[in-house]
Amino acid sequence: MQLCKIAVELITDVNKRKSVEELIAQKAYIMALDEIEKVAGIDALLVKLAPLFVINKYAIGDIYSRIVNWPFQSYLTTNYDDYLISHLSRAEPGAAQRLNSPNDFQNLHSTTKNVVFKIHGDFTKPHDIVLTEKQYQEFIKSDKRHYWRETIYTLLRMIDVVLIGYSASDPDFKEQLERAKKIASQDHPVFMFAADIALDTIRELYTKFNIRIVPYQTYNGSHDELKKVLSRYSSFIPKRGAPTVGIELPDPMISALASSLHIFTKTRLGENSGSCITVSCAAQLLLILSQIDEARPVEISEAQKLLKDKLYSKVGFDPEAM
Repeated sequence: MQLCKIAVELITDVNKRKSVEELIAQKAYIMALDEIEKVAGIDALLVKLAPLFVINKYAIGDIYSRIVNWPFQSYLTTNYDDYLISHLSRAEPGAAQRLNSPNDFQNLHSTTKNVVFKIHGDFTKPHDIVLTEKQYQEFIKSDKRHYWRETIYTLLRMIDVVLIGYSASDPDFKEQLERAKKIASQDHPVFMFAADIALDTIRELYTKFNIRIVPYQTYNGSHDELKKVLSRYSSFIPKRGAPTVGIELPDPMISALASSLHIFTKTRLGENSGSCITVSCAAQLLLILSQIDEARPVEISEAQKLLKDKLYSKVGFDPEAM
């Protein structure tokens, strides 16, 4: 909205300007920019808007600070500014930024780390920016931008995806939602922190597409509530550089066995009626059994011998404890 309000200043014709302002009031921002571009030309439009995206590199943004400290491999952003790479560079000094040209996208694959890709480009390369309806359609449909679509969809099918900071009223929201629908599956959910979405829509996206919406509300176009939502989730997410990041999840069968053993030990070894020697014997016996091939049966007599050897016992052990 702010872009459109500034860009419309390029239109001097009163009637034309009024019709564009009506589009802005209807939140048809892409169409409004399209009309402004037709009147003023793309070069004048970009020159007018470029100063809006000059950043204060020392600024500290709560949302960006949260996001770059979560252990994402890399980032795809539709923003034109450099705030994300500025914050990521503080956490990862070797971080890099790429745009959306074929050469840039050669670096985009499932193992890419600590790179910010501006998939809608920015004002440094006017021919690759996505700003007007015409440019949106070019990237979505034209043969010239086939590489762009193919690279993004191929990558997103291979990795887990989190979409952050879109509102249902944003021009990009529909595009990102359609992208999420194409890549989400029963065993590959897409998580989305998104604003101003109705509850029935949230349910439909979950049941039909396995898109998990984490909702929040915007007020006067501000995403301040997103800061609170990210703060709540941050307690449950390992931070960048944490020792657990990169460790593969255990096999489900092993996890189930471990859970069963844990429940058994908690219920059996936690009984108040058991003596210290019973608890010690049971713990040692569990350890011994865990080291034996699970496909082989173990006789009680063998377990007794193994337990005796383990305890270095010369006089035997308490048969009641066994």
